[in-house]
Amino acid sequence: MPEADVYIIAIGVNDVMDWDGYDCADTAEEYTERIQKVHDIISEVSPGAKMYFIAPWVFFDYGDAAEVRGNEFREALRVWCEDNGCIYINPVPSILSVIYTEGASVFMYNELHPYAPEGVGLYSYAVLREDHLRRVNSAS
Repeated sequence: MPEADVYIIAIGVNDVMDWDGYDCADTAEEYTERIQKVHDIISEVSPGAKMYFIAPWVFFDYGDAAEVRGNEFREALRVWCEDNGCIYINPVPSILSVIYTEGASVFMYNELHPYAPEGVGLYSYAVLREDHLRRVNSAS
């Protein structure tokens, strides 16, 4: 892993989905334990680097269990980031506000995967917007 001043980590969507036969985190606690390992590796390579953790992607029409599990994992990541001095960004509110206005079919290939470039553009916009709101709120 190359040394850097800033790392942006967006992982965990497969853990949230809990795919059968794959090595997924079974619980939000196990998910944050895996996040801790990533953090520790980065800290060894780049002590003092700023780390941004992006909340796992949201799913559409995938059932209540996936929504509940996603919310649990996102909240666990938020708390973990707060406890470990990392920056947490949750793009889900911005993603949902656009999807509910313009429709999922504009941005989504299916209930799990965004189209490129529309869906990827929405994701990028949502991350930047939520980070901007985070900074504005922390300055007040």
